[in-house]
Amino acid sequence: MTKPTKPGSPEQYLTELFEKHDRAFLGDELKEKLVKKFGKSDQAARQVVTRFAGKGIIQSSKPVSFGKGTYAYYPLNKVITLDDLLGLTRLKRPPLFRLLSAIKKCGGIISYYEALKITSTPLKASRSKTLLLDELLAELKHFGVINIKLDNHKTKYIVATYLDDAIVDSVVARHYALMIVDAMFLYDILASLGKLNLIDNKFNVYRNRKFPSIGARHNNFVWDAFSYTRTTGINTVYGKQKLVSTKQALVVLDVVVSRNYELFDFEGFFARVQVLLNQTRKERKIIPIIVYKDISREALNKARSLGLLTYNMSAFFGNSVYEVINNIVDIKLQEYTEQPMLIDPVQVISDTLELIDITGNGINLQNVTGDFFQSLMYQLFHQLYSGCTIIQSEKLPAMDTIDKKNRSYEYDFVIFSRNTWEIVVVELKGSMKNYTIRKGDYKKKNTLKWFFGRTLPSIMQHYTTGAMDRYQVKGCFITTGKFDTEGELYLGELNVSKLKPNALEIGYNGKQVVSLAGYNNLGLLKETLEKYFVQD
Repeated sequence: MTKPTKPGSPEQYLTELFEKHDRAFLGDELKEKLVKKFGKSDQAARQVVTRFAGKGIIQSSKPVSFGKGTYAYYPLNKVITLDDLLGLTRLKRPPLFRLLSAIKKCGGIISYYEALKITSTPLKASRSKTLLLDELLAELKHFGVINIKLDNHKTKYIVATYLDDAIVDSVVARHYALMIVDAMFLYDILASLGKLNLIDNKFNVYRNRKFPSIGARHNNFVWDAFSYTRTTGINTVYGKQKLVSTKQALVVLDVVVSRNYELFDFEGFFARVQVLLNQTRKERKIIPIIVYKDISREALNKARSLGLLTYNMSAFFGNSVYEVINNIVDIKLQEYTEQPMLIDPVQVISDTLELIDITGNGINLQNVTGDFFQSLMYQLFHQLYSGCTIIQSEKLPAMDTIDKKNRSYEYDFVIFSRNTWEIVVVELKGSMKNYTIRKGDYKKKNTLKWFFGRTLPSIMQHYTTGAMDRYQVKGCFITTGKFDTEGELYLGELNVSKLKPNALEIGYNGKQVVSLAGYNNLGLLKETLEKYFVQD
């Protein structure tokens, strides 16, 4: 570094400062040092810093600022790290600071969905001129501290560049599994709030466990869930007079159960709530609710000091829910990361269902119980199609022109079998023991014709070209209930068609899927299906 020619000058002082300290300084910090040491005015000190930076002796963060017109300055050989940015953003850039804190706390990764919540950034540009998330990410990419990663579920992640490239895929897969855990409990949490008369269950909108990167959208923000309440006392008139959602108080939820609920979660949530309060003013009351498994002391104290409703999971489901959550985390990690478990996943599922049953949570955790059926089916197909790729909860654009444009269809399992050159698409209808699946028609969901006559033909069109044209697309429909008479006849016809998979029948009712598990020597899986999902 070349020293200025005037000894004892402000430029000489700055040169020695940067030689001594391998760190970044905010412009305001340098200004204050010059004011204190040389007695300069604020304006004169700023001009000194600007001229000094213009000589190419140090680097500037420009165009990224840290406060109004304030840039960071650092030595030429200095590489700005994520930790450096944490220090620079702490006071002047709260959304960026929260995002960086979340990335570090979560092991170098956060999903785009979670980042939207934590930064409290709007989905679209608004009159407030608040930066969008993509603009914040562009600032971080300017320093090379993050990359953007897209997984095979089309979920976007923000990944710290300090992670080794060799482990990024496994870190992403793990994070996706934990996102599913966070979303799994939302339905049951909302049902519990409904039983307490805190919300009206007619208008619930929530993050879907099958697609956890898509949240509930309201007022240009994403939320884990929102609903409405007619509860007297929260509203200014009696509940019976509040018959439509436009007249009811809005209830918004922030839910984290796969990890600690941190201060950055709370501050991102409360910032979104404040925007809602400013937008609605006296037109609508806002009731924010936080639900967590564990919470940091800072976050809890701040939430309570501001009068927010906070609930731990045991308030709804008892203390046994913590073991349930831990078991679900293990199961989902095994399913999505394919990391070997020290224990049998089917045994974990069976034990967890028993725990839910004996603690009286069978009704309270209906959605979680239903998800266990899909987990059992995953284990079944993992055995039947050993070594094959199984994609869960696939969502693909609709390839037909039956209804409106920009539609998509959802598929429970898509199995790629190179042994038979098949793509086996599986439709699951579980957890409702007495449910009857009808033949129906292609216009009605939850029918055989909807799957075989609409969604299956659509996915076929996605795999007709390129590397996939060697595969034949087959279908299989599984229910824990039964089929109506027309449905049985229809399946009989399809079972001798080209749609039938080589290793499976075209359809299975509850008793038949139990037999399938037994035939493949999966005794515990068979017993678990019989006990919790299939009618005698």
